[in-house]
Amino acid sequence: MADPEIDHGFLYDEQGRVDIFHSPFFDVHFSDEDVTANDYIDRILYQRIKFVSENILGPTAKKMEALEAEMEQLKARMEERFSGVKERFSSMENRFGDVEDMMKKMIEMQSKASPAIPRDDRKGKTL
Repeated sequence: MADPEIDHGFLYDEQGRVDIFHSPFFDVHFSDEDVTANDYIDRILYQRIKFVSENILGPTAKKMEALEAEMEQLKARMEERFSGVKERFSSMENRFGDVEDMMKKMIEMQSKASPAIPRDDRKGKTL
């Protein structure tokens, strides 16, 4: 599975992935700070975490920023539309109030009007 001329000592697990715990040459610079194997492994894992955070989480964070910007734009558009709807409702309430006032005035005028005098229908008798 591994080509020694290309891979230079990397060991692979059963699924074809690089086994970082057993590979003698990995993409980590060995330094004098690594006294034990645990220090070396910790440094390998730290480098992997750094790689993942820079290359995987970085684009994800950019996507999240883009999504947040879209959400802000959507929120602004929705607020615009709702303010338009609120204005329409308030204008309708004003119109209904005007119609109500006009109907009250008509009822008052009708009640103040003089009552109708009945006509004589037959031989001087009133209805």
